[in-house]
Amino acid sequence: MPVQVSYPGVYIQEVPSGVRPITAVPTSIAAFIGYFSQGPLDEATEINGMGDFLRIFGPIHKESEAGYAVEQFYTNGGGKAYVVRVAAKGSGATELNKAKVKLVDTAGVDLMDVEAANDGAWGNALRLTVIHPTITTFDLVVNRYFNDAPMSKVQTSEKFVGLSSDSDSERYFLRVINAESQLIHVPKDYRVDTTTVVLPAAAGTLGTAVSTTSSELAALNSKNFKVVVGGTDFVATIDFAGATVASPADLRPRLESAIRGAQNGGGPSPALDAATVALINGRFQIRETPGGRDYDPTHEFDIDTGTPAADAANRTHLGLLNEVVSDQEFVLQGGGNGEAPTAAELIGDPNPDDPKGMYALTKVDLFNVLCIPRAAELSAAEMTSVISKAMTLCDEERAFLLIDMPDSQNTPQKASDWIDANAGFRSPSTATFFPRVRVPDRNDGNRLRSIGPSGTMAGIFAKVDTMRGVWKAPAGIEAQLRGVSELGFSSKTLNLTDAENGSLNPIAINCLRRFPIHGPVAWGSRTLQGADAIGSEWKYIPIRRLALMIEESLYRGTKWVVFEPNDEPLWAKIRQNVTAFMLRLHRQGAFAGASPDDAFYVKCDAETTTPTDQNLGIVNVEVGFAPLKPAEFVVIKIQQIAQAS
Repeated sequence: MPVQVSYPGVYIQEVPSGVRPITAVPTSIAAFIGYFSQGPLDEATEINGMGDFLRIFGPIHKESEAGYAVEQFYTNGGGKAYVVRVAAKGSGATELNKAKVKLVDTAGVDLMDVEAANDGAWGNALRLTVIHPTITTFDLVVNRYFNDAPMSKVQTSEKFVGLSSDSDSERYFLRVINAESQLIHVPKDYRVDTTTVVLPAAAGTLGTAVSTTSSELAALNSKNFKVVVGGTDFVATIDFAGATVASPADLRPRLESAIRGAQNGGGPSPALDAATVALINGRFQIRETPGGRDYDPTHEFDIDTGTPAADAANRTHLGLLNEVVSDQEFVLQGGGNGEAPTAAELIGDPNPDDPKGMYALTKVDLFNVLCIPRAAELSAAEMTSVISKAMTLCDEERAFLLIDMPDSQNTPQKASDWIDANAGFRSPSTATFFPRVRVPDRNDGNRLRSIGPSGTMAGIFAKVDTMRGVWKAPAGIEAQLRGVSELGFSSKTLNLTDAENGSLNPIAINCLRRFPIHGPVAWGSRTLQGADAIGSEWKYIPIRRLALMIEESLYRGTKWVVFEPNDEPLWAKIRQNVTAFMLRLHRQGAFAGASPDDAFYVKCDAETTTPTDQNLGIVNVEVGFAPLKPAEFVVIKIQQIAQAS
């Protein structure tokens, strides 16, 4: 702003330069839509590696075509991706549900529901332990086991301390758990009472009362049983001499004391020093106290069902403890994975307030390549519906769609017929690759499984973009398909010949080939509008993806123009900034042409923006570039020359 002068002297004024650098947007952020065993539903979740995927969405499910595609994406060089989990509701044992458990207060009145963070059978492996460290607060330990088997091992654990039922407390359980837990969610509480302390019932103190004169109790006294720690047997002895045992609360500490003192020939086990007893689904389990300072969820031990050598006749007496030791953990139950999605779930709902399915991607800032492997498993009509909606979404988001062919299209002729029957898939921003790829399936003893190549090629796109740039065709001997054992289908391996390749390339079906030394590689780089008969200017994948990158970069980098005075000073600034952006791309080798004048142009002046445009508030900018077309055919001419005399 102008300097307000008021006294004799020197005044400093900063003058804007008008330089507003335009940054090229990323080009290889992939998006995957499919069926997974866990994770948020109908929500685009960012992942940056296979570790992220496994942590959020769980192990690759045998029905998850998209899971295999994500793995291939990262195997072949992928980086950032968004994953959208979708599933059909299903019914009965497969119905899509969250695992739940109800906690009651110490008087047995409902206090709160606790449910898994998201739908799926994975939630059935969650168990809760409630601890009362004070008379006014409680601690909650959430253990996630590897599975819901009684003697499963703990995979991960969360602990929330000092929780309160007082809604005015900063440690109010509903707010703390819902804000911090990655495993559970509290949808509501049944009662909020700020005048009375309300605690959930602690676990592990309930069971059938045992009389001190019980003959079974007398028989159990001084008997031995075996505790197994890491494959080593320890012998524990229960001693009730002189004890008053009037309830399970009296008996359980005696059992724990015996276990903590268990010994083998080498003495006691340090791992048992703070051990506690649990009875999970009718079987005993021992581990360090969840509320203890040194709690390690990986330390778990069995009370063996066999007979210890030290006291073979007395093992049967341990069965009495089934009556007096209750579950120390509250087990979540009822979670279900649902079923593989249909077209309806893949497409979802475009409602901007609550988008579902593929429209969940409208909530992310940017994605460049979309893969929907499940579409190839649907009926022809459902696949057409899904792909049509995905094409429209990609056009709106300036993204590129990779379409997988069904496994049934297992010959070059069938592939040709399939693309003829689906002419509506031909778009500047779509491509397909043939044949499918065969990868080791960890869910089937590493036998080869046929999957669509979209995830593999999305990874190739990312690798080539990083190494060479988006203007380089993602094909050739550099585009080796990692993690791919064979090319082909469920029924057979298929290695294309030159002649078969020559029949598919002109109709814009990109071929995957296997060559000696190089192995399987991508050997085609045409969009589905790149058939010779169409004659499209968007024939090649790198040209189309480069254009999409330039469009998105300019869209984001020129927002400052809006509401600026629409005249020559503005036009000059636009020319300056857009030219600088295009010049950087030219220097990186993105365009054909030896000089900038041959490679691109930027025009924004009185000729592009007429007085009528100015009256309408419009400024027109023209940007053109000379694309680099890939060398698809290499022709080498050889001739003999006459020998000089």
